[in-house]
Amino acid sequence: MSTKVVLVTRVPKPRKNRKKTQGGNRGSTRAMIPHPPMITSYSFKITQRLRFTASNTLVGQVITYQNLLDTLVFATSATTVYDYFNVVKVLSVEMWSQATNPQVSSVSLLFNESDAVQSGDRQLHTDTSMGVQPAHLIARPKKDTISSKWHVNDADTAFTLWIPANAVIDVTLCLMMSMNGGFNAAQNASVGATAGKIYSRGLDGAAFAATQFVTIPGAVQI
Repeated sequence: MSTKVVLVTRVPKPRKNRKKTQGGNRGSTRAMIPHPPMITSYSFKITQRLRFTASNTLVGQVITYQNLLDTLVFATSATTVYDYFNVVKVLSVEMWSQATNPQVSSVSLLFNESDAVQSGDRQLHTDTSMGVQPAHLIARPKKDTISSKWHVNDADTAFTLWIPANAVIDVTLCLMMSMNGGFNAAQNASVGATAGKIYSRGLDGAAFAATQFVTIPGAVQI
């Protein structure tokens, strides 16, 4: 007796016609936006930590917003320099001071700006070294105090320092240069500057020969 083998072949079902997607690639941003995207800010803004060393013992040394903006300047002539940025916000101030045994060394800071309706935190931030390790302080303006806001170039107090000679001060700032011009001249004239160059100055805004806050070696100072 013979056995027949029957092979069964499946016939694929006919595919349904898919509708073509209209309007191109719906996942493409380019297809969805009919015009160039909005630019929310066209001002140049940086966050930068600046370092200084105190050349003398400073008691109740006031640092203004004009001082802070005068730390980075550009020259238009041998004697004229302008602030590179227009407005500034203080993010933090950090300080170190090493005592020599058996002496002690203290650093203090106060955000004591005020106007008719607002004030800094008015808290004295302080630390002391007995020679084992440096006095170390880091202070940040309290949220919603006037010290935490943006400030223009003016003589208002940003903070006040009490520090010994050779203390190291790091100031972290948010600096912004607006696109509508209005650059401010630095409060102290320069000597022998080269037009077009950018220079560093001390935390007190003074020229290199007079500052009580020496900036880092290697930075071009005037």
